[in-house]
Amino acid sequence: MSDKCCKFNRDRVNNFLEVGRQDVLFSIFTWGTPNKSDATPLDQYLKQLPPSSTANFPKLSCKQRSFSNIELHQIQSDSTCATFDISFLYKAIKLACENVGDYNDESVWKTPSNIMEYYITAIKDERNNSMHGMRDITTQEFLNTAAKLRTLFHEALRTAKMRYKISDAELNGKIKNINDKLDKAMLEVLGEEDLLSFYIAQLRQDLIQETNKVLRKHFLNSLNIDPMSFLTDTKLKLHVEKVFTEIIVTRASTGVRRYLRYENLIKDARSGPESSQPQILLVEGIAGSGKTTFVTLVTGEWLKDSKDRIVTGLDYYDLLLRIQCRERKITSLNCLLKNEVPDVFLKFRTLILPLIKNCKILILVDGLDESNEDSEKLIDDILTQMKTVKGCTLMFTSRPEGVTSFKNKIPLDYQVSYVKLIGIPEACRVAFVRRYHEEIKHQIGDTQNTEKLVENVQQVLEKEHFRLPLNMVFLTWVYIYDPCAITTTTTQTQLYHNTYQLCLQKLLNRLACNTITRNSDRQTLETDLKQPMGAIQKESLLALWRSRVTFDHEAEVRIRNSCLKQNIPPNELLSAFLTLKANRTHLGTIIQYSAPHKGLQEFYAAMHIATHPKLKTSSASIRSVLQETLGKLDENLGRIQNVLYHVAGMLHLPPNTSTVSETITNEVLDMLFDSGMNVREKWLDLVEDTRGNIAVLHRVAPYFVASIPERHMIEQLEEKLVGQKEKEEQKRQEEERKKKEEEEEREEEMRKKELEEKTGNKKMEVKEEHINVNKKKEEQEKEMKERKEEKGKKKENIEEMEMKEDNYYVKEDGMKKKTMEESYSDKDGNILPVLIGDIRLERLIALLPLLPPCDVCIEFEKDPGLHMESLLSAISRHTCISVTVMSHFKEPDPAVNSDYLMRQVLPR
Repeated sequence: MSDKCCKFNRDRVNNFLEVGRQDVLFSIFTWGTPNKSDATPLDQYLKQLPPSSTANFPKLSCKQRSFSNIELHQIQSDSTCATFDISFLYKAIKLACENVGDYNDESVWKTPSNIMEYYITAIKDERNNSMHGMRDITTQEFLNTAAKLRTLFHEALRTAKMRYKISDAELNGKIKNINDKLDKAMLEVLGEEDLLSFYIAQLRQDLIQETNKVLRKHFLNSLNIDPMSFLTDTKLKLHVEKVFTEIIVTRASTGVRRYLRYENLIKDARSGPESSQPQILLVEGIAGSGKTTFVTLVTGEWLKDSKDRIVTGLDYYDLLLRIQCRERKITSLNCLLKNEVPDVFLKFRTLILPLIKNCKILILVDGLDESNEDSEKLIDDILTQMKTVKGCTLMFTSRPEGVTSFKNKIPLDYQVSYVKLIGIPEACRVAFVRRYHEEIKHQIGDTQNTEKLVENVQQVLEKEHFRLPLNMVFLTWVYIYDPCAITTTTTQTQLYHNTYQLCLQKLLNRLACNTITRNSDRQTLETDLKQPMGAIQKESLLALWRSRVTFDHEAEVRIRNSCLKQNIPPNELLSAFLTLKANRTHLGTIIQYSAPHKGLQEFYAAMHIATHPKLKTSSASIRSVLQETLGKLDENLGRIQNVLYHVAGMLHLPPNTSTVSETITNEVLDMLFDSGMNVREKWLDLVEDTRGNIAVLHRVAPYFVASIPERHMIEQLEEKLVGQKEKEEQKRQEEERKKKEEEEEREEEMRKKELEEKTGNKKMEVKEEHINVNKKKEEQEKEMKERKEEKGKKKENIEEMEMKEDNYYVKEDGMKKKTMEESYSDKDGNILPVLIGDIRLERLIALLPLLPPCDVCIEFEKDPGLHMESLLSAISRHTCISVTVMSHFKEPDPAVNSDYLMRQVLPR
């Protein structure tokens, strides 16, 4: 490092010490001498100390009371003592301040401790080192010294505040003022240009090493996943690697679903022609699809040595940050760094963001759909701060509703990749259950035979809703406690209900042993629990409506009060259905109750609606229940779409099936459509969840027709992202054009003034100049007119692209898109072709006869088998426009192979 840089560093230490003299030692001196006026010199004040004073001066010998000539000169020059040097201020504090340690007791003043005297002495010693012993220092030495001095200043003031009973407001004001001055001192000697010239490489490396050292400790504690801890008395530590299995990831590309390797998602995000841009990887998945688990897996992979990683692309990055959108109190990237790595932040302060921007950084943001007002500000700040950082990748996970609102926030500077977590493939589900149950057995001592469990649930796992990892977790636990509860007809809502009942039974068992409730019989306890459980369900709905996934203090108090009214121990109830989660903030750690998973919170909220007494009246209405609970009900039902989905499923669980009115069924389905449920696959899932109820089928049919296939939705989103980038590019070009015109106008004005100042023989030149100016203005007006016409054409193209229905189907052999406008303009209603595939086949067969005549595409990866006859019957009133069978199998029975399918379908 150059001599110039080393001298800069020494000067900056001296600037720090000046802040310590003026804002720390002098403040302590004034706090400790409350009776001294600014007009009274120090020596006069000391001589006038009353006998009741606790100051050291009256107790000392004449020799120790004396001052040197230099000290006397300072006293005479400044009666306030504000300009005394550090050594003299230190002496003044020891002599004049009330309630300080004995003047001659070195154990009080010099022994390292957490008292004011030690911190004052340490500041004085740092000054002596600087003045008499400090050589030119390196950047690293400066940063260490700066961090040490900042800590000494803070602690000296905090201990003095306690000693002299200073208010919190005054202390906080002092500390803020000191921090501002120190931050300024760090940069005023060494400008940004010098910083980049001399320090950047070393500082960047120091930041990376120290940040990773701190974050490694945080991350190691976050690799255990335990969504069902509330069911056991043991804190499960299920390491993410021990239960994670293969997961299906897709990306829409030229209209064809492509399966991606989850291990390569991070690497693929930075591949392609625009890899030099900052990247955004949007990972979408419905509730329970494994989004948070995937983020945890990536975090665990980051902690490994490069040679041991299975997730590729992580070697590219210097740093990794992880953000949970459900957390509060963090509103900026600066605040996040201060919270996550406080010691590193204290050391680098205002340098930390410029250094971060010179690193290759991967930021994992989990749960966009769980964002609150604080985390939204944080995300906006990150998007702004990192948009110029070429080595940055932001990975966001979210449910579909979160992606829809987020896409409009993405600046033009980012290259966006969009993928979707589908779930665990059928071939891997048995392996997941086996591994998960073996790990549970190991930790809680369950004696059930894992292979028997696998054998009994193997057929169940073929159901489409068991592609979701969370559902398989529920299935495993329910089977452990009640094997008979799982059958081949178990729907998703029923699985959630079985999990809820399992929690309830565990709670009743605990209450039977509790000293407060053990004298009550089980039936009485079940009755007494209805009101407290109703409180949890109501608070779950209120929290979701307010975009919260945690219960605030007021909600917890209401639940506890409800328990106390029924003589139920509150902690027993809360721990049976909720978990305590600690959120680290700049205000400290905040511990709040929340549901173990947002999906469970939505189920609790749905129970509040489905079991509400109002639904049993003749004027039953779901909207009236919501209005009573939430107050004014706006039309933004998207935030409770999954709640309404569960309500629809609950209303058709036994014994409700025979009692639920068609009016209520229609209302909840109408509200689901109003909430934005416009993907056909979700309607088919609902048909499954309501067990193919005929009233549901009739109501769903028109909504199914009005919706779009899942693959089209993904492509629409990608097209909108492209359209948004084009709009932003046009806006940027327009701003540049205006800026250029303004500059040209200013230049013209300047030239005009110069020409007006010229006299005599310059008049002809002025005339020629005006002619040239007018000619240039005409050329500019012509250019502006051409740009406006070009802009208008581009705008029309974008609007046409946004309004255009994504109405096409895909033939596997040619991968060729055909729009409805081109191929089906003569069809009434312009219905999108219905895709019939391997998954959700039974639900489609039930729904097809109720749809108006439409086109049908058939795509099978394997033969439809025994469903063949039902399928042919269901499509008899429709037009089959394409057939694709990916695999061809010869079966002994000709009625269940693809040849038979082709012969029956193609003539249609």
